[in-house]
Amino acid sequence: MIPASRARLRRALRPSGSLRVVLSRTLATAATLGALALGAAACGRDEDPFAGFTTTPVAAPPPAPESVPAVTPEPPRPGARRRPRRPPPTAGVSPDPLPPQEPVPPAPDAADQLLPEACCSESRRGRRIDAIVLHTTESADRPGFDELARLARYLVRVRRSAHVANDGEGYSSRMVADDRRAYHATYWNISTLGLEQVGFGRFGAEDWRRRPVQLESTARWIAHWARANRIPIRRCEVEGLRYNRRRRVVAGAIVRRGICSHAQLDPRNRSDPGRDYPWDAVLARAREVAAGAR
Repeated sequence: MIPASRARLRRALRPSGSLRVVLSRTLATAATLGALALGAAACGRDEDPFAGFTTTPVAAPPPAPESVPAVTPEPPRPGARRRPRRPPPTAGVSPDPLPPQEPVPPAPDAADQLLPEACCSESRRGRRIDAIVLHTTESADRPGFDELARLARYLVRVRRSAHVANDGEGYSSRMVADDRRAYHATYWNISTLGLEQVGFGRFGAEDWRRRPVQLESTARWIAHWARANRIPIRRCEVEGLRYNRRRRVVAGAIVRRGICSHAQLDPRNRSDPGRDYPWDAVLARAREVAAGAR
């Protein structure tokens, strides 16, 4: 039990309800101002998250391994029958005019992991290529070529594909020939080339900064494909996107030929390669590679 005199003293010193509210708000305001000051100091130190990031690679992408696991088609499931369906809508030809043909730099060295045509690609029927699409696999790196080999097996299983994939060590895997349509961007497959980058769309600036050899590989693929298909090395622009009830893209046009993110072509369903992807650095390096072609 507390003596009466001591209890009266505590009641006298206890702040009233209104005073408690004032004190609480004052402390919250001070904490907010402190956080803003720290944020401003941090921004002042490095306003550009890629300050100091160089387009010159630490090392060139490594040569492809001499041998890689063979890619085999999935056996048909017993009793499984595929219903015939109408061909899905496909993108039309971009109205953006073609630039003059210029020298084409060589493609990076890539391991042969061509996916079976029966599951994973079809003829482009001579259609012009209007854009290069960058993806992320949403998977982590494994040592050496292991992740690219796993990715090839996975794509066969789910009947999807990309023309090329690369990983954090700079290895590249050729999965579909450029003159064939890979299954990487639904409505846009007919007129695009797809590059899967092992990594995550949630990567921040620091994560990408630590992957210069992969970004160098990506820049070299962009430079090769862009010159080979007379695509300007710049961000693409898309207009007129329309979806059906299944949330699939059924209309749209690439009005400015260039390099697209998967998110640009299907913003309702895709966000890769992520908001912090270093577009400026990668495209600047791709222009350097293209300019050096003879």
